[in-house]
Amino acid sequence: MDPDIIQVATELDPASLANELVVVRSQYLSMMQFLQTEQAAIIQQYAEGNPKLDYDDNEIPLSKALGDLMFGCAGKLRSLEASIGAMVGTQAKIMTDFAKIAQKEHELSPVDSLTALSIRKRIMDDMDKKGWTALQAAREFERHGIKVPESILEEAKREISEYEPPIDDSGISDDELDRQTAEYLAEQQQFHDVWLPQRQAELANIIDTEVEDEVINDDELELDEGEWDDDEGMDLSDFDGDED
Repeated sequence: MDPDIIQVATELDPASLANELVVVRSQYLSMMQFLQTEQAAIIQQYAEGNPKLDYDDNEIPLSKALGDLMFGCAGKLRSLEASIGAMVGTQAKIMTDFAKIAQKEHELSPVDSLTALSIRKRIMDDMDKKGWTALQAAREFERHGIKVPESILEEAKREISEYEPPIDDSGISDDELDRQTAEYLAEQQQFHDVWLPQRQAELANIIDTEVEDEVINDDELELDEGEWDDDEGMDLSDFDGDED
């Protein structure tokens, strides 16, 4: 075996999956390169009139010679592909496990167990003494970087779901409301008793004026037509006499 290959193999870290994956991939690529080289050589051999022969010295077709080469290496290629797939899956699982570990470390309390127990007891006592809600206690746990107990967390969720915003009772007083109501009723009465009758009278006057103007215009039109008949002295019966 090539000494360089032996040296590289001995220097690889056996615990490093990444290195093993590089080796397997290198073997796969070397196999593919070997196939391409052999295929080119067989094609060149047939082009030079020197085909392969079987055991009975009969010529082997070029397609069969190439197929024998390919299928002869197929088992090794599938084995390398399976190894690569298994290593990639293992590497992905390792990365996932590292991510989970990092997440767990992030979720760990920044204080030691005894300190966390003391803080937890103090917060629970303050809930009873100061009348804290579960939501207030949960915020206190989070402020100290301690995981909120499940019972407090569930109670806080219930409080949030039932929360109702405070109602502002600092609005107008009953006396102010009565005064505004009286002003509104007075304005409405003024509208019906004074403004509305005046407006109706104005509209009636406008309508009467327009009607009188129309009557005068009609009389003038009839007068103009009479004057036209007298000036011209035309009689429609004359036309009837001519036709007879």
